[in-house]
Amino acid sequence: MTDPRSIAYDVTFTVLYIGLFAAMTALSLLLIGLGAFEIEFGPLERSAIVGNIAGWLALPLAPRLYQRLVGHPFSWRVNSALGG
Repeated sequence: MTDPRSIAYDVTFTVLYIGLFAAMTALSLLLIGLGAFEIEFGPLERSAIVGNIAGWLALPLAPRLYQRLVGHPFSWRVNSALGG
């Protein structure tokens, strides 16, 4: 028995999770590069640092939020109940 909505939720969450991870990685590297070139950080760069820290702190909480919203825990493994 398969639930297409559950599979769609899992796929959507996975894509968004990987996208957030990639964005946080790119922003971190950009900020490190700006710091390495000794570029003075203004308000925009400081807000980017705060957003980057918030993004990294949100990543570990994302699976719990997913479980609250969808009703079942997220797992990177194939779900045997869905026929995998």
